[in-house]
Amino acid sequence: MKDLLIFLALHLSSLLEAGWFRITNSDARDGHGSVLLESSATRMMFVWERSEMSVRIQPKFAPEDDWFWIGVIRRVILGEKPGVDVLDESAAAFLQSHLPAIDAAFADVNSRSELVGRLREGREARSRELFG
Repeated sequence: MKDLLIFLALHLSSLLEAGWFRITNSDARDGHGSVLLESSATRMMFVWERSEMSVRIQPKFAPEDDWFWIGVIRRVILGEKPGVDVLDESAAAFLQSHLPAIDAAFADVNSRSELVGRLREGREARSRELFG
């Protein structure tokens, strides 16, 4: 969990400094941990598990189980295949560059519906590619 917090402080602290996102929950136990950040439109769950960091994102008022891993989001926005879910410097740079547009899309009802539809299609396509 300590590594996750250090990574967030080094690479994504600007999300908190600007007052754009706030920490709304955190959990640490048995070597696993998570930090939940929320803006007015977007929820991001940063996870430390099995010595790896990952992040998943959803519109703030989406069903609790309807998350999109960073690999799916990068796939939809950048066309990366099959999409890696590891939170690393590349994923942090992607978030710094693209999170404003993602957050704006989640804030607008029409844009949110369109983006969520594309993300669901991307998630299903990746699942078929990886698992048949």
